[in-house]
Amino acid sequence: MLLATTHFVAAWWWVMVLLLISGIVALGFMRRNPVGRVRLDRIMMSLPIAGPLIKLVALERFCRVLSTLVRTHVHLPEALELAGNSTGNRVFENAIMNARTRVLQGEGLATPLESAHIFPAAAIQIFRIGEESGQLGSQLHQAASFYSDELDHRLKNFTALLEPATLLVIGGGVGFVAVALVSAMYGVYSGVRG
Repeated sequence: MLLATTHFVAAWWWVMVLLLISGIVALGFMRRNPVGRVRLDRIMMSLPIAGPLIKLVALERFCRVLSTLVRTHVHLPEALELAGNSTGNRVFENAIMNARTRVLQGEGLATPLESAHIFPAAAIQIFRIGEESGQLGSQLHQAASFYSDELDHRLKNFTALLEPATLLVIGGGVGFVAVALVSAMYGVYSGVRG
């Protein structure tokens, strides 16, 4: 297996380089194209381990920026537009812009955000309580602090899981090479003795 991999890489290295460059160029085009950016962000959000972290980052940014803007008496539609742009995620941004349109039609904040199906139920409840109590800015500030702490906690867990996984992959690779070399040396030794 080791020799076959070495021969394959030696013969087809230029194809792998071309594929890598093509992938980078395709990602660049996707990020510049509005439809491609939405698809890319949706794919990133659906990844098994990184997806929930990406959602949490966007949610924390949204709550923090919207809290600051609401507490400084910026009108809610303008605050939603600015907060949506700050998320760095086109899926969240589109959902927030749709909610902004419905806020301008008089629907409130929590219901349009809930219909987007990307905000957690706890966040929707916080938005609803803040809206009904007239304390939206302080509720958003508390939500931003909560999601910031949650993000720190999950990042620590993620890095704690990443270290053993990295060690297993590196250890497995080194073990594979060692076994391949020892078995090859043993085969040569057996052939010489025979």
